[in-house]
Amino acid sequence: VTGGRYECDVTLSPATDGTYTVDLTQTVGTTSSATSGHVTVVLDQTPPTTRPTFAAPWVTGTSPAQAVSTYIPDIAGNADPNARVSVYAAEEPNGYPADVTPDLPICFTIADSAGAWDCGEGTGDLSMGTSYSIGAQQTDAANNAGPSPVATFELYLDIPPQAPTIVTPLADAGSQWRAGTP
Repeated sequence: VTGGRYECDVTLSPATDGTYTVDLTQTVGTTSSATSGHVTVVLDQTPPTTRPTFAAPWVTGTSPAQAVSTYIPDIAGNADPNARVSVYAAEEPNGYPADVTPDLPICFTIADSAGAWDCGEGTGDLSMGTSYSIGAQQTDAANNAGPSPVATFELYLDIPPQAPTIVTPLADAGSQWRAGTP
């Protein structure tokens, strides 16, 4: 005990998942204090058993789906309620998503109480003209990670170049617009 605060390690035997109640007393010499209020401890060592799923248009069957997108997509889906969802990508050199394991994090979000999650357009690290394998993993509130991500769908970004915009007009004598290359 230091300054009225104490620390202790509790060993549960057997260490099975569940809710436990701990009562604390302090003993100095042969004198013991009264039992303090109950402290409830929840032991959760069980990781999620499934991967998050993806919502339309990324819904897949038994083999990875393929999609071409002309914009940075909104990636969303379902997971266990309140799970932390991590979405990963891997550049796909030969265009078949089952050949690589997604390992580049592109989105982190929290599923709501119904399990719905949404990255929004938070996948901006993806590059135009590149094919990616996309997968996801969920972690529960006790920090138990579910199965590692696997390629769930292939995404090819085919974003057309944007037309240049004029920020400040350039004027000659006589205030005529000058044409030039962007």
